[in-house]
Amino acid sequence: MVDAVVIEGLRVCPGEEVLIDSFDLRIEPGEIIALTGPSGSGKTSLLSLVTGLRRITAGRVTIARTVLDSTSTSRQRADVRRRHIGVSNQDPYLMDELTVVENVALVRIFDGVERSRALHEATECLAGVGIEHLAHRRTTDLSGGEAQRVSLARAFCRPQAHVLVADEPTANLDPAHVDAVTETMVDQVRARGLAAIIATHDARVVNRCDRNVDLSVIR
Repeated sequence: MVDAVVIEGLRVCPGEEVLIDSFDLRIEPGEIIALTGPSGSGKTSLLSLVTGLRRITAGRVTIARTVLDSTSTSRQRADVRRRHIGVSNQDPYLMDELTVVENVALVRIFDGVERSRALHEATECLAGVGIEHLAHRRTTDLSGGEAQRVSLARAFCRPQAHVLVADEPTANLDPAHVDAVTETMVDQVRARGLAAIIATHDARVVNRCDRNVDLSVIR
């Protein structure tokens, strides 16, 4: 059973200004949280604390029963991120010189998994988001919606993942693709029993989430 993700007393201060002095949130397995608020309200900064990309100065985040706080080293934060967090960003950050399946398999190869097994696992993840037929295509030939699905497949290619963290995953998509990508993301989170936190400006994404946390009213 995947544990809940618990955020307690988190201070969000990307620069000199403290955007949020104390932030609490508990996300149960299979629950999807929309994180909303205007630009500059701290959405991306908060996610960077949750994923360990930035050092926590006050408060703590518990993922997979591991606590990240102000004492956590960069190596400890990176280990939690690598093992237990799937990340999907506004920019998919795909490597053009690799095929779709190779892009997804990289996360498992970096884990030390043998290449053939990593490619097999990556193919299964592509099937989960409905694009296994694109496995051997170059990423430069993908549409925006297809590229975002590859990013999601890569995020889900973590056998020990507890949480999906997505930062504006539909921001660059045309309306025709937003609903399809959102449905895929939601279905996979539910199927895998992950906790998910999605920063978004899109009302269609918010409507598919279980709860909306508006940072503009948390001051």
